[in-house]
Amino acid sequence: MDTIRQFNANPKSADTSQLTETINPLTARQNQSLKSLARTLSLSAHRFTLILVRSNQPGSLDNVFQQLNEHYSVQPRILYLPENSRSLFSAIQSVSLTFQGLMVIGLDDISDLDEFLITTNQMRNEFRHQFHFPVVLWANDETIGKLVKLAPDFYSWASGPINLDC
Repeated sequence: MDTIRQFNANPKSADTSQLTETINPLTARQNQSLKSLARTLSLSAHRFTLILVRSNQPGSLDNVFQQLNEHYSVQPRILYLPENSRSLFSAIQSVSLTFQGLMVIGLDDISDLDEFLITTNQMRNEFRHQFHFPVVLWANDETIGKLVKLAPDFYSWASGPINLDC
């Protein structure tokens, strides 16, 4: 399976094989967070911007992509990080094209997350030089805590995390 795909809201498409059968309605706060994410993606087109999305509910992922597409006409590409990923920069570089936005999924499952984040922090200046699109890191509380601790320079480029667990 490819590690990157374009989200497609058509339920008959092979790209939506991971969609749940029913899309749960979002709360008012989640809708506000989603609107903020869509606006940030739109305003950040053609330049590197780091966006953090905090979610401790892995099942909400497909719902968010569906809502972004249907209500905000935002169709980010999705990069699934394998557990053995060593570098965020290398993972993005391997698929780097021009995107409306790139959602990075799987950060919470990296087997050596500490080393991964330290490497990300060391490479941080390369992100702005090489990538001209917003990058959305999807992570839970524990991973964001590690990001703050182990990659503080990289983390400082993001505004506060957009909370989708409202």
